[in-house]
Amino acid sequence: MEDLKTVREEYSKAVEELHAAAEAVEKFDAEAAQDEADFGLEDLQAKFDEAEAKASDLKDKVELYERTQKAREVAIPEVSEESDITVKSEPMTYTRESGHSIFRDMYRSAVSGDLSAQERLSRHGREMADRSKFDLSSTDAAGGYLVAPLYLQEEFVEYARAGRKTADVIGSRPLPANTDSVNIPTQDGGVSVAAQSDNASVSETDATFSTLAADVKTIAGMQDVSQQLVDRSVPGVDQVIFGDLVKAYATTLDTAVLNSSTSNNKGLLQVTGINAVTYTDASPTLTELYPKIADAVQQIATGIFQPATAIFMHPRRWAFCLAAADGSNRPLITPTAPMNGAGTFGGVVAEGAVGSIQGLPVFTDANIPTTLGASTTEDRIIVAAVPELYLWEDQSGPYLETFRDVGSGSLTVRFRMHNYYAQAHARRPKAISVISGTGLVTPTF
Repeated sequence: MEDLKTVREEYSKAVEELHAAAEAVEKFDAEAAQDEADFGLEDLQAKFDEAEAKASDLKDKVELYERTQKAREVAIPEVSEESDITVKSEPMTYTRESGHSIFRDMYRSAVSGDLSAQERLSRHGREMADRSKFDLSSTDAAGGYLVAPLYLQEEFVEYARAGRKTADVIGSRPLPANTDSVNIPTQDGGVSVAAQSDNASVSETDATFSTLAADVKTIAGMQDVSQQLVDRSVPGVDQVIFGDLVKAYATTLDTAVLNSSTSNNKGLLQVTGINAVTYTDASPTLTELYPKIADAVQQIATGIFQPATAIFMHPRRWAFCLAAADGSNRPLITPTAPMNGAGTFGGVVAEGAVGSIQGLPVFTDANIPTTLGASTTEDRIIVAAVPELYLWEDQSGPYLETFRDVGSGSLTVRFRMHNYYAQAHARRPKAISVISGTGLVTPTF
């Protein structure tokens, strides 16, 4: 096969012939324009076409030879039974001289799907796989700093927060606009009716009335971040911060529904005049707790002449119930209700509807306090007639807003969330029963 030098010389001659043919055609065109004749044009055209074809063929031949020569320059890896595969002349993808950064390529690959960056990362992976024996190791001081960490952005771990299960079971009503207090008229005393004898006075007792106030409260939170983080974070920091603010709002609202002690905004555990059921037990069992739940249920029926509709407890208390067994070590709460079953099991649920006891649905809520009582280790069980509980919430919220002006001098962006709510659970205090006492300390399993 001819060498590359010879082919290039032939190509140069062909190009010269092509240029000469082109000049001849141009000269003929000029003379023909003066003489108004076209004698010999076909012959010149044939020569030009021949020169052009020859030059094109030789150009392809030169390119082929150049690629062939380039391929010959790539060294064949030395392979033996005693040694590893070694690349002789091909440079590594990421070197000081390569002009490429593995960190920049990781960013471009993840954010913009840069195909060139992905190809370099893939090639780098193959290079590392080929080098099965290293004097250096992945220990930081021995070379590990050169191994880039891999961040799985799509598997971003959000901060864990309890939900708003009790608030959701109660259900929020639309908060009336243009007010800072919701007032409900209440009748505190009723009229009297009695048997009446002929010509005797008719029984008469004046009804009494008052007003129950529910103050509108605000829940808000914010976070300042740098403009650089807003522009370059993956996933977007706005998505992360706003998502966490909304979850924090849900937790805060639910905690207030359960245990707010603020006047005109009291939670279920703080309402004055509720049914109090005490469960005192140094060695608590579900068998001994069971009649206390029955007592809580009957006190609602006795107090407002309406049935209880739900039971709320902490997830640890429901687990205590599930762990209970009879004298033959048979569980007292099972997926179906066998003879002598204390309740039914509705499935493995962290928060929400988990089963039933005494025919009432049981809801677990991790926002129920577990630091109550003299020992500061007690939780509470709430039994309630839910239709008698009132919660209002601004249905247009939570409001999520971004402000750039407040920190414009330092390239700081502010993310802010707020919303409004009100609650009135004291309209019928006897619609709530709370079980407390030493029998509700931290359970053991």
